[in-house]
Amino acid sequence: MHTIQYEFHIINQKNFFLKAVLYGRMENNMKDNFRILVAGGDMRQVYCAEKLSAVYDTYVMGFSDESVPEKISLKPAITDKDKFYDFVVLPVIPLDNNGMITAPFCNEKINPNEIKRLLKPDGIIFAGKFNDKLSEIFEYSLW
Repeated sequence: MHTIQYEFHIINQKNFFLKAVLYGRMENNMKDNFRILVAGGDMRQVYCAEKLSAVYDTYVMGFSDESVPEKISLKPAITDKDKFYDFVVLPVIPLDNNGMITAPFCNEKINPNEIKRLLKPDGIIFAGKFNDKLSEIFEYSLW
């Protein structure tokens, strides 16, 4: 397994910069047709989704309607299509004590295997801290 380090930078409201470092080689990708899923987390995730949705096809899961401020309009996740998302943004602490995606603003549990099903085979997971359980679930998707 190769180790790849991805860095995600929001340049401005219209562009983000994804930098992949592999064996000292850098590849940049600035496209605007990505499908991004922001799953679970706290209000930082809501504001992250809002910024991304200004330009990219961005969806959210793990937030009740009451938890999202009225001025923010976010698209609910499309969950009936396998391998739909290019990127998934998980919370800083992605799994709770029961191994589910941390989603304090939602009454329903989010199973990480559901996220894996929705992610394209070459999709990228962004998360803060992760443990062996999360690495095991996403196999080569998590760097």
